[in-house]
Amino acid sequence: MTEKLYHGSTNGSIKRFDDFSHFGTRAAALAIIAAKICPTEDSQETAFIYSGYIDMSKTRRVLKLQKDFGSPRPLAVLRQFEKQADFAKQVAGLRSSYNDTATDADGRVFADAELLLQLRWKLKGLCVAISYPNEVEAKETQHMSYVVVCGTDFVAEHPPATVSAKEIWDAWQRIPEYWQRAHIEVKRVKVKRDQPSAIHVQAQELIRRMRAGEYCQQLVHLQPHL
Repeated sequence: MTEKLYHGSTNGSIKRFDDFSHFGTRAAALAIIAAKICPTEDSQETAFIYSGYIDMSKTRRVLKLQKDFGSPRPLAVLRQFEKQADFAKQVAGLRSSYNDTATDADGRVFADAELLLQLRWKLKGLCVAISYPNEVEAKETQHMSYVVVCGTDFVAEHPPATVSAKEIWDAWQRIPEYWQRAHIEVKRVKVKRDQPSAIHVQAQELIRRMRAGEYCQQLVHLQPHL
């Protein structure tokens, strides 16, 4: 796949992208950065944009969806696959084994991490990526974005480009006010309550640590799927 795609992040040292990472236009990547930072006109914070392409050398197909996922959680990915006749059989049983009823935070993190690894294992031989119309960051232009099943299938050009504070501020100004207010509130509550990252973000971090050699008793049965 020769189309150049972009990924925005506040982390400038990504070596391997997470499975089910999202890639799209540069404008969409900027919008993601701006929404995460929620800058003011005087902000000095910078960020990074990675560019590259999806490796299609193994001739695996791209599954095309008609709607945005609507959520970054792995359960949203599962829901979309359940609606696809070609893939419903492949993901059969995952929902029943997905423990979304855990009452403690650690239990929910383990559940999301297990679902991510199971999804990757079942789908990596069938499709390399999932395309969808980006109805949030690219709503006005209707550009497509992509989710890669395996993070290693995105070939990035290094180093990433640094995004200036001014460019982030300009991108923030283009975001609809209702979306600005929502992200400001999320950031305010998180800081006020000293909340940890979202469950699905913690799940990805757990998988990264496992790939680096950390032992996790709850997910040891999935070690071969890393």
